[in-house]
Amino acid sequence: MKCAAHPDADAVGVCVNCGRAVCSRCRTVVSGKTYCPACAPRASDPVKKQETGKPVAGGILGIIAGVLGLALGAILIAGGSATDYYWESVDWSTVGLGIALVIFSILAIIGSSFAFGRKNFTLSVAGGVCAVLALWPLGIPSLILIAMSRNEFQAAAARPICPSCGQANPTGARFCLNCGHELPGPKSNA
Repeated sequence: MKCAAHPDADAVGVCVNCGRAVCSRCRTVVSGKTYCPACAPRASDPVKKQETGKPVAGGILGIIAGVLGLALGAILIAGGSATDYYWESVDWSTVGLGIALVIFSILAIIGSSFAFGRKNFTLSVAGGVCAVLALWPLGIPSLILIAMSRNEFQAAAARPICPSCGQANPTGARFCLNCGHELPGPKSNA
């Protein structure tokens, strides 16, 4: 069987929508199904994500919790260690709590800043968790807002689909694990 669009090329599949034969050049795989060039745009139109202010608000709350936790941690460190010149009566539990609070606060600031660009959901949630540990009254709403906006974050890089057999392959693979066909993508000059 020959491709409907390229009569000189052998077909590698049939469009599930209209039944046209497709070659490896014009085949589009969406959710494991083969489509021709005419049907592919309708099949692959993603549902438009409606962006809300939730990740930004969650990020702001997380950063505020981190900054306030950082100040509180510095106060605890100073209060626990400001005893005498020889550090004989240092309150190490207060100093340790202050150090832990400073670390969680820094992580909250860094992680919550990822929520602004909606680029990395995992790091944004980690920032929200650290914000909860740094200053829970602001950290809990931060974490909830970030978690509620999961669908607004960009998806992870798509796995390459073999144009020959439709097999999903690991990211970075050059050849299909199923049939050995070369996968589309950037070629290295090695």
